[in-house]
This record gives sequence, C-alpha cells and structure tokens, in this order.
Amino acid sequence: MSIPLALKNLGYLGIFIILLVYSSFSSALCQTDSTYINPTISELQLASNAAGKGGMLSSAWHEATIQLSCTEMSTGFSAQYKYGYFMSPTYAGATTLFEGEYYALWSTSDPDIFIIASIATPDGSFSPISSNQYAWSMKISKPDANNNIQEAIRVRVRYFSKLSLKPGPKVINEIQLLAGVVNGSGMPCTNIPGSGGLTNCYATTPTVFIRPVSFNVNSISCTLDAPALVKLRPLNISSLPSAGATVEVASFQLGASCDKAPVAYNVYYSMTDVNTPSNTSNNLTLAAIPDQASGVALQVLDDGQPVSFGLKGSLKSIGMMATTGGIQRKMLNVVYVRGNEMVKPGKVNAGVTVTLAYE
Repeated sequence: MSIPLALKNLGYLGIFIILLVYSSFSSALCQTDSTYINPTISELQLASNAAGKGGMLSSAWHEATIQLSCTEMSTGFSAQYKYGYFMSPTYAGATTLFEGEYYALWSTSDPDIFIIASIATPDGSFSPISSNQYAWSMKISKPDANNNIQEAIRVRVRYFSKLSLKPGPKVINEIQLLAGVVNGSGMPCTNIPGSGGLTNCYATTPTVFIRPVSFNVNSISCTLDAPALVKLRPLNISSLPSAGATVEVASFQLGASCDKAPVAYNVYYSMTDVNTPSNTSNNLTLAAIPDQASGVALQVLDDGQPVSFGLKGSLKSIGMMATTGGIQRKMLNVVYVRGNEMVKPGKVNAGVTVTLAYE
C-alpha cells in the first residue's frame, strides 16, 4: 500500500528551533548637575574694608555641594571607585597660610584678587586644593545593595588679596572652578581633552562654577589729631648722669577721628623721622641748628616702649574703632636719652611725620 505524498513528506521534515541568545552587559553611568557656588554680601564683609589691609577678603567660606549619582556599578570585592577632579583657574604661582594650612592661590578676572579652595572627603574633612598636582582624586563610597553610589562632595572657596585694594567697586566674573570624573580599578578609560590627563571611565561630571560677585571697597576716612609742635621742658645735664639714662621732657596726645564703616577695625600709626626718613632706630635724628646740643637723643615712648621709626617698624595700635566711628586717642611721651659721648648743652630740634593705617 502506498503512503500518501503529504504524509510521506512529513516524515522528512525536521523541526528547527532558532535560539536567540541575549547578552546582558552593565551600563554603568555617573552624573551630576552643574554646581554653583553663590558668594553672598554677608560672606564678603571683610572685602569692604580691604582698602586698609588686603589679606583675606571673605569672612566665611563660600560653599556648594556636588551631588554625584552612579547607577549599575560593579559590587565586586575588588571594585574601588574614585572621584578625580582638576582645577580650571590658572595657578597664580603663590600660596598663603590660612587656619594652619597652605593654600594655592588661583587667579580670577581681577589681577589683585585670588581664590583659595578646598574639597571635602566623604568623611566630611576638608583638604586644601594645592598646586603640587594637576589632577587630584579621592575615594568615594562603594555601591549599595542596588549597585548605586550616591555621594555628596562639598567644595568651598574664599577670596584673597595679597595687597590692599584701591577703594571703589570690584566685580569678579564667573569662575569655572573644577570638573571631575568617576573611575574605578582596572577600567579602561578615555582621556578627556584639555584636562591635563584626566580620564573618563564612567562619565564626565559637569563643572563647578562660582557665580559672579561684586562688592565695594570702602575708603576708610580718618583724620589725624596731633599737635603741630611739642615743646620740650628745659633740662640740666646732671639729670643724665650716664650712658643710657633717660628723662621725660614732654608728653602729647595722638588721636584719630574716623567715620563709620561696615565692620569694626583697628587704627594704627607709624612714625617717620623728618630729618632722616630712612632711620629705623629708636632715636630721632637731631636737626643741625646753631647752638645744637650733642651727646643726647630723643625718643618717643608708647606705653613706656621706644617707638621704632619707619613705616614698617613703628606700626602701633591707637585703638579699635567701632562701626559707628568716633575718636580714639593715645598719650605718648618724649624722653631724652644719653649716648656714650660727652653731653654738650645746647638746643634740640627733631620731628616726626605720622601715618595712619587700618586693619
């Protein structure tokens, strides 16, 4: 009996199963939003008084937090991750000591104003961003049970000036502070152009910016209150029996009358020898006049201590000036001091110029 063709053909048909195999690979990703540091006027109170001293312009740190978020990260035993970052501003070639730490100075749009910066490790402790490396890195947390990493990285800056600033408005343009990437152990990475060798394993994080800031450097206005002439009382040379002996011959009041200011500040004075401006000793140079005395010198005493002449050597405080302004006064004394040589009676004439400074 013959088999029907239809059934016979079925005997030769094979059943083929096409197996589609899908490979599942991790698609790890790290990202942040752009982060902005927003300096406030209250954090720049010192800058208003910078005409008197320069130095640190920020009365507090200007801070922001980078919110780093990574997903689908490997949780293998050997997996370690780091946040690598590099500074965008130009290193100014100098450092400053602040709160016991050395900070690199980074340039701003104003040639007289710089920033210092620090960054916090995950345990919350801040470290200065120094200039001895181009790129830096810090360890970040391991992934959680869902293979995610959530890290808050704090960054802060302060403004600094090496010199006293001229009075008037100051505007600092927006600063691109730093950028960073996340990389891990044993991962092939791609170099990021323009980053000085920083590599990208998972994602380039957006840059941290410092928003533009403006402030006004106030001109502290103080008027010197001092006598134009101080008369010395007559003295018998027997009052100066030996070298180094001193006798007070006059006293006078030195004062400063100041307008109000944004912050309280100390008022200082310095004295320069009229007859020898380069004099940095404690003894004034006597003017060459007819019948001039010799063998003696004049000193100005501040709280019993001889004033050193010269703009740097004689910087001494008159007093602290309140924000409301006012007058600060100090009593100074003038003494004769005998030298090693024979004293010759005669006339004595000397003079000083007084310069006020503020801090």
